[in-house]
Amino acid sequence: MILAIIRMKVPSEKRMELSQTIASLVDPIRAEKGCKRYDFCQSMEDENELCLLTEWIPKRTLWAT
Repeated sequence: MILAIIRMKVPSEKRMELSQTIASLVDPIRAEKGCKRYDFCQSMEDENELCLLTEWIPKRTLWAT
């Protein structure tokens, strides 16, 4: 399993634009072969801190099946 946590501190004036862009990519990315999880979150403490949590099956595991 490959797990990536990406935390972003976004300027408040760009938060909505970035959120909309990432939200538009969630379904296509989740449909990718090997994607087990792709979540987009916003911090409860700081609305300008966004987070992507992704989990993937390694390619070598996919090729073995």
